[in-house]
Amino acid sequence: GELLARAISLEPGRPLRVVVVGGGAGGVELAFALEHRLQSETRADVRVTLLEGGSRVLRGYADSLVRRVEEHARARGIEILVLESGESIDCEALVWVTGPVSHPTFVDSELATDDRGFVRIRSTLQFEEHDDLFAVGDCGTLIDYPETPKAGVYAVREGPVVTKNLLRWLEGKPLEAYRPQGDFLTLLNLGDGRALGTKWGVSFEGRWVMRWKDRIDRKFMSRFQLG
Repeated sequence: GELLARAISLEPGRPLRVVVVGGGAGGVELAFALEHRLQSETRADVRVTLLEGGSRVLRGYADSLVRRVEEHARARGIEILVLESGESIDCEALVWVTGPVSHPTFVDSELATDDRGFVRIRSTLQFEEHDDLFAVGDCGTLIDYPETPKAGVYAVREGPVVTKNLLRWLEGKPLEAYRPQGDFLTLLNLGDGRALGTKWGVSFEGRWVMRWKDRIDRKFMSRFQLG
């Protein structure tokens, strides 16, 4: 709301520069959504820049999806930059959407962590050196699958496993091993009624993808509604 009000109050011809930091899925979606809403609801000269610290946006995602994102960004005037060092960019609004960071509790402890400070966990979701401690989601790195992305789809699937294993551990029974899926469906909102998608390296796009994404999101959120 504040950013929209600022854009409306700008002097005619003065650009509204918005910088989104973080080229992951969240950063890409926000950049496109901000560009569409600000262009649609104001007369400002909106200029959105997406900053990524790696070699490209959506690192770890399918090349075909990255190409689609880059094509849509060019068509809508969204600039994608990779800054090496020392460069600064003037802007009226900064949105910070970088990736997960390990919690100081793990970094400052004597627990076994990976080189980024995430606690190391076995496939049973137990800490590497402690049978009575369990972890799921972004805070942990699987010893057997260290390249598993920090994405919510994995945390959701770890939930039932850790629940079962906590009960099994209390009962003295063998624990179940969690094995992450090899790939997952990615759907990115372009903010204009369309969405991009990818699965198994194949990408697709359209309004039908956005309708599909909306149904999936609403069905998931309905599980947490009261009453």
